[in-house]
Amino acid sequence: MIILSYNFRGLGRGVKWAAARRLIVKHKVHLVCLQETKRENFNKSICQAISGDSTGHWDFVPSVEAAGGLLCMWNNSTFVVERKEKGRSFLMLEGTCCCNNQKLIFVNVYAPCDLVGKKALWDELRQMKASNPSGMWCFLGDFNSIRSFQERISLSQRRADPYDIAALNQWIDDMELQEIKCSGNSFTWIRPNGCVKSRLDRFLVSQNWLYLWPESCQTVLQRNLSDHCPSILQTNMVDWGPKPFMVFDWWLQQKGYQKMWSKAEGNINPKKVLNIQQKLNEVEDLTAHRNLTDQEIKDKTLLQQELWNASNAFESLLRQKSRARWLKEGDYNTAYFHKYMNFRRAYNNIPGIFIYGEWIQQPDAVKNEAAANFFHNRFTEQMHSRPTLDGVHFKSISQRQREQLTVPFSDQEIKQAVWSCGGDKCPGADGLNFNFIKEFWDVLNPEFRRFVDEFYAHESFPRGSNASFVALIPKKYHPQSLNDYRLISLIGCMNKVIAKLLSNRLRSVIDEFIDERQSAFFKGRHILHGILILNEVVEEALDSPKDSPKINFLTKEISVGRRQYS
Repeated sequence: MIILSYNFRGLGRGVKWAAARRLIVKHKVHLVCLQETKRENFNKSICQAISGDSTGHWDFVPSVEAAGGLLCMWNNSTFVVERKEKGRSFLMLEGTCCCNNQKLIFVNVYAPCDLVGKKALWDELRQMKASNPSGMWCFLGDFNSIRSFQERISLSQRRADPYDIAALNQWIDDMELQEIKCSGNSFTWIRPNGCVKSRLDRFLVSQNWLYLWPESCQTVLQRNLSDHCPSILQTNMVDWGPKPFMVFDWWLQQKGYQKMWSKAEGNINPKKVLNIQQKLNEVEDLTAHRNLTDQEIKDKTLLQQELWNASNAFESLLRQKSRARWLKEGDYNTAYFHKYMNFRRAYNNIPGIFIYGEWIQQPDAVKNEAAANFFHNRFTEQMHSRPTLDGVHFKSISQRQREQLTVPFSDQEIKQAVWSCGGDKCPGADGLNFNFIKEFWDVLNPEFRRFVDEFYAHESFPRGSNASFVALIPKKYHPQSLNDYRLISLIGCMNKVIAKLLSNRLRSVIDEFIDERQSAFFKGRHILHGILILNEVVEEALDSPKDSPKINFLTKEISVGRRQYS
């Protein structure tokens, strides 16, 4: 579903009607929500001229003395409105989405400019949502408030009202709403002279909305005839290709998992848990009328065990998808796992990027630009001549230590390297993580032995064995270009094991040639140790007599340091 929110600053002229119609047709909008229409009445001809749809429906809130006003337009083929509620500053539509038969509630908002009026509107909307707290709510429009000082840039010395910011954030927390991840322009309102920019327009949705559409994204488009920018909310994002295969930990807890699993057997979801629970409740209902037979008692016991296994498996699945490593399984935090999983999906989702000043959402164009141009140039070495350290003498290891480093790897070393890795980490291109490898170690041990021997003999990986997925991790909350993403390579288990083997070998001799003053990136030492030692030296020097060598040396070093860094 695609929803448009736009503060048009008046719909009194045909020029703006045509601009709105082009925008709606271009983005194939299903629900149009306009604010500040500055009109007291709308009819079919005006709405048809704005939306370009002769079969569409509409409803509006009239303006008051050429100020304010709201308009919503939709088509019953995509969204059927069943109930409406109006206020001076909002228009609520409750209906059914035809694509999935879900009940949705949209609230088109145009908040007053004064703080008293905003608080009155927040209270009114708070009471309205309390009547249906479990509904799928979407509040959209011009809230005339920012959520932080970073959402406003001004050339003047006047700052935003902190009470206004606190009131909006408190209302969002009370309503249990979340703001949809935004892409495109960072600001939605720009003063005509360009001296002030603010983010006033936004989409706020309930948690149930994110359960259904976790990858929802709002895009702020370029400004047109208004001083506000139009915003588009998309519930179904672009398909970036099939998801890679991955082993789930709950598979390893099932009997007979070694066999080939079909899609029905290898899948766990809330419906499966509810179906088992329903069957168990049916058996429980029989006990109210008669005694159970021996077979029914056995069936009940099996259902109870099956329900327990399915519930634990579902929770394990959610924990693994949410990547919440600090929280152990068995705590029944499925709601938390859902929220964290939806947050990760929304945060890591790539709705599009700016390429040469144009917003691009096509996966092929983004992949080609990322792989062929941007990151290829980023990781291409520009300086071919490298500096040398001729004549510099470093500490070296003894002949006996060299022999210890170059002996063949033993089976015990390989097993220790595997068991020291996290169980659900490093699912490579084959989707097999360390939990799977540890479970099938008796079978996979010869393969690991052969791979390590091959690496030891040739000092390199066989061609194709280091294939991995490449992922883009956002550096900030609203990434706009490829420069806002960090490129990482998701190496597999084999690469991890080799790295562990080499690091364990180096650990036995590293104490010999690492300076004792090295305090960071070394086991048993911490970067803060240097600060603690400096504090102790300064305190001891201050307790010494003023004319002591310690005080003179410390004063001299501080003065030299000031001249160097000034």
